[in-house]
Amino acid sequence: MFQIGMLLASALPALLLSVAATAVADGTALTDALRQRDPAIAGLIDANPGMAAGWQEPFWRDALLDAPLIPGTRWRVHDLARPQPPVVAPRACQPSSGRRLGPQDWQGAQLPLWTFANGEMIPSGQSANRIETKASVADVEVSLEFMMPAPPAGVFQQRGNSGLFFQQRYEVQILDSHDNPTYPDGQMGALYGQAPPLANASRPPGQWQCLRVRFRAARFRKDGGLRSPPRATVTLNGVVLQRQQAFLGPTAFARIGAWEPHATRLPLVLQDHGDAGGRIRFRNIRVRQLGER
Repeated sequence: MFQIGMLLASALPALLLSVAATAVADGTALTDALRQRDPAIAGLIDANPGMAAGWQEPFWRDALLDAPLIPGTRWRVHDLARPQPPVVAPRACQPSSGRRLGPQDWQGAQLPLWTFANGEMIPSGQSANRIETKASVADVEVSLEFMMPAPPAGVFQQRGNSGLFFQQRYEVQILDSHDNPTYPDGQMGALYGQAPPLANASRPPGQWQCLRVRFRAARFRKDGGLRSPPRATVTLNGVVLQRQQAFLGPTAFARIGAWEPHATRLPLVLQDHGDAGGRIRFRNIRVRQLGER
């Protein structure tokens, strides 16, 4: 065992260099392929030379080159050629209503990876994880405040990446989209992988921002068929990013998930992507079931 360990130790630096060189080569090849696909992508890359650092992993090739078309559009899932949402000035946050959630309202095996102090929730950023509410909801309004890490760390999807999931499977993206271009259907306020936000109203890192989502739950017939899709109205910093936008299926990476029947009332889920730039601070998370006064 000792000799094998010594051999591995001596070979490890060369192995790591080889893996790193392969990743850089793959990233360069992908960048070249994307440049050739569409002048809009080439222009986006040229204007943001650090962006390609976010797709060194091999799986980005399939995601950015070969993802399927989004139904009803001419765009692929995670299509970099899709126009970037216009940048607009943030506005004043609206007063929040609903019941404020505290540490006692969350559960999950990975809950110890989160810190609760001074009214804030902060993920560790050590690994990707999800926690969920103990209570289940259907039609609901969720409002929360968040602050992206400053100075920012990471680029593309590795910068302040989180997400708020409804019915455990329909995600409204949370991302540091201030001066951080990425595929439009993965920006702050997107219905991830499906519908880009109507605008980019993100504040700079280090400032508190307010997110409000009014969600109408998916409902299924007794035979398992979809009766009505889930819909979301999303407001960030007083700016509407989605207007009763329908989900096309459950959230998935580089594809549109297939409909599967599920309960109407399910927990809310908050995600920590586990990236270097992922230690987002949350506070004042409030939940109001629609129909309540």
